[in-house]
Amino acid sequence: MSVVFQSGYTLPGGDLPLTHSRVLHAGIAMPIRSASASSEGTNFPATAVKNSLTVDRWRPFDNVVQSPSDLSDTNYWTPTRFIVGADGQTLDEGASAGVYRYITQNITTTAGEYVFGVRIQRQTMTGLRLVMNDGTNSYNADFNLETLSVVAQTAAGADIRELPNGDIVLRIYNTLAAGAGYVRITGFDVDVNNAAYTGTNRTVRVLEAMAHLSSAWVRIDGFSAVASDVICIAAHNLGSSIARLTLEHDANEDDVWTAIDVISPADDSTIMFFFAPITSRRWRLTVDRGVMPEIAVFRVGKALQFERPFYGNYTPAAFNRQVKILGNYSVTGELLGRSLIRVNGETTYKWNNLTESWVRANLVGKGKLIQSIEVEPLFIAWRPGEAAEADFVMKATVDPPASIGLRDLWSFGFSGEVYLDA
Repeated sequence: MSVVFQSGYTLPGGDLPLTHSRVLHAGIAMPIRSASASSEGTNFPATAVKNSLTVDRWRPFDNVVQSPSDLSDTNYWTPTRFIVGADGQTLDEGASAGVYRYITQNITTTAGEYVFGVRIQRQTMTGLRLVMNDGTNSYNADFNLETLSVVAQTAAGADIRELPNGDIVLRIYNTLAAGAGYVRITGFDVDVNNAAYTGTNRTVRVLEAMAHLSSAWVRIDGFSAVASDVICIAAHNLGSSIARLTLEHDANEDDVWTAIDVISPADDSTIMFFFAPITSRRWRLTVDRGVMPEIAVFRVGKALQFERPFYGNYTPAAFNRQVKILGNYSVTGELLGRSLIRVNGETTYKWNNLTESWVRANLVGKGKLIQSIEVEPLFIAWRPGEAAEADFVMKATVDPPASIGLRDLWSFGFSGEVYLDA
């Protein structure tokens, strides 16, 4: 998910076709007066979304189970017939046949919707069951680790997703009552469709267990109402956390929020969400059903529409990955290990046949595109009606406007380092 349109979106009258690039830069984005949230995780404040740094993020909740996860720590986890490996992550079903294997951590719940999830690496175990309990009722789902599917569930919702690095995220959600309950990871044998394992020492590696309340919001308020048609989000994990996102505004400033749309990002790529123009200074993102969701950059404004489209000689940033890898080699040249240090994309945007009046009105001067990208990142969708790519350009080098010698027509472009979701 990168370029997204409001359900039922139609191009407003007077707008240029969606083959023309859309850009949101600091000079035209709504100036942010304040940022706040319904809840904040420790060291992950709502104010993080005000700046353009991808390292500072808002996270709505702390993990209510042990974090980082060490399944061998009996102060938190109680294994029943599971054998926990020395790494504190590997679960071995053992050799006893026909019995349940599970590992449990007690939690205290307040009334509300909760999510429980795990991030795992597949090994030889064929399935897992996740369980949430509020002291009275239990809710669960069974997951097939071979087909990456949900087999059955009593929880209100369940999902499984493979991440780009091969890790697997499983999560369930359900409304819980206040009480002394628990979360549980149970072995599930898909061959017999039962949680009673056959006892053949199959294993799975649990990298992280996560549980917390489900729903929270973050909002930004401007100094004054601004006519806007795009919401931009960068450096988030809404796809890998399997979150749902509701985009909202409060144009009347009466604390009655209106949902523009609800989306479920399929990945962690930059989002440019286009909608029918709305004038407001209050904007909000409500996130729910995701495990430990995070958002770094949140912007709203009316996108600059480039006067001319372009297509040729363009390489999407995701196709042009700039990767720094540290490799360790033996004295005889054998590969001992590899570490991924940094990943970003690079690309170039180039427009021709721009009129001089358009260049002067939109590119040159204080608050215009060129001076804005000297100091702040920008969002760009190069052909939003045809291509899914939306980029968060962190650093740009400008190819300044130049007359091409045909009447008053000019060329302009810039190259940039683009944030990638690894």
